[in-house]
Amino acid sequence: MRFLFLFLFLLLVSSAQAKLDIQHWMTPEGAKVLFVQTNGLPILDVSLNFDAASSRDGEQYGLASLTSDLLGTATKYHNEEQIINAFESLGAQFSSNSLKDILIVSLRTLSRKPILRKALNIFTEVIAQPNFKQKYLTHVRRQTLQSIRAGEQSPSNIASIAFNKAVFGDHPYAHQTIGTQDSIAQNDMATIRLIIKSFLWRKI
Repeated sequence: MRFLFLFLFLLLVSSAQAKLDIQHWMTPEGAKVLFVQTNGLPILDVSLNFDAASSRDGEQYGLASLTSDLLGTATKYHNEEQIINAFESLGAQFSSNSLKDILIVSLRTLSRKPILRKALNIFTEVIAQPNFKQKYLTHVRRQTLQSIRAGEQSPSNIASIAFNKAVFGDHPYAHQTIGTQDSIAQNDMATIRLIIKSFLWRKI
């Protein structure tokens, strides 16, 4: 019976995927765009994927994660509180997350034109004109160190770290995305700004 259920489930999934109309094109700047339109809720989801994840940290473990956490703290024109209030006033959601291979910056907003225009303007400003400041880095560092220390007390996290080291050896996948206590202390603002100028905005 379970095999029949699994077969029917896979059949439904395959059928749904077959009907999915995925449009794709390239922007003038060379970024690849994938677009799927549905007639459900009046919501637009935007997901930007960057080739700037923890596997590119080198010896500076946690650098991509710190950079991701700093996105949305300040721009050339607005501070963190103003950015948060701007998204909340529109009912929009902003998030940034650094994984092993990819850094994902996302926006969810209503698709009504007045709201959509404002949400995209704020989103674009956060992505294109970040203004990282030392006080925000100090705060993010403190939170990251707390997470690392908490992980050192978690048997499942300790086992996961040991497993990655045993499986991946010297490969970048072996280290934690958030870094170590020593590496976090070495990742200063100058390094993060250099990363922004060099490879953070490279498209994949």
